[in-house]
Amino acid sequence: MEELKRMSLLVRAESTGSLLLESKINPNTVYQKQQDKLIVWSEAENYDLALSFQEKPGCDEIWEEICQVQGKDPSVEVTQDLIDESEEEQFEEMPETSHLIDLPTCELNKLEEC
Repeated sequence: MEELKRMSLLVRAESTGSLLLESKINPNTVYQKQQDKLIVWSEAENYDLALSFQEKPGCDEIWEEICQVQGKDPSVEVTQDLIDESEEEQFEEMPETSHLIDLPTCELNKLEEC
């Protein structure tokens, strides 16, 4: 989707070529590759999607494109770190200033300090 400057997954019907699915590849979406021929993700709460491929090379090609958009390594099977709810709650409970440190302004002549 170059005209919109975004990458999307487009799924078309094999028989008619009509568009069945258009899903923007979001940098923050967790995509998972499962069983060598399946890519799954969620677009909204309680709205899960899956692409199933007949052959592994087709799945690998799409998986590599998703990883490229997200800047991830295609050799992993999950594009984002999964945080379970208990860990997420721990982060929410921490005072915001407890983990902040001051860093010097990063400039070329100060790279050793950064």
